[in-house]
Amino acid sequence: TTIDGLAETHNQLRRAKNGQPTFETIVANIENAAQKLPKCHFHIRVNINKQNGDEYALLYTQLSERWKGLKNITIYCSFVEDYGKCDVDCYNSNEKINFMRTLRNKYGIFTKNFYPRSNLSLCVANSRYGYVISANGDLYKCWSDLGKPDKVVGNIIEGKLNNYELLAHYALDMDKFGDE
Repeated sequence: TTIDGLAETHNQLRRAKNGQPTFETIVANIENAAQKLPKCHFHIRVNINKQNGDEYALLYTQLSERWKGLKNITIYCSFVEDYGKCDVDCYNSNEKINFMRTLRNKYGIFTKNFYPRSNLSLCVANSRYGYVISANGDLYKCWSDLGKPDKVVGNIIEGKLNNYELLAHYALDMDKFGDE
């Protein structure tokens, strides 16, 4: 899952099905998983748009302080992209550069996605050890599969993988160069 701003902002954007806030649950679950799985590295994405961008430095600082003893958590931001159906105000290219420059120069937060780089991976499914973890602990191999019961490949709480046919499909049949 992602974090979409400080608690108040996140909870306005991301409520549970029953309407309850999700920020503290997500943060506590990340913390719990990182403590129980010290050899596993957790990359925590914070979605950034013009409505929550000003909060990122404070959120980054608060979470870094909370998780300072956990060396297996990395916090990073990712800009929300508008592919034609975006409900939030997204940054343009120049605004993204200025945002990242401000993070570095004003707050001392340097993120590795500041510089352009080639991206040869289309989905976490292409990563051998990469998984997307849902709120209930279900494991998926791709963000697009999240919430689809037939795409669950295991569960972090149970500590096992169980959909080996789907895992094999992602491992062997996900050739990004094979799709015309």
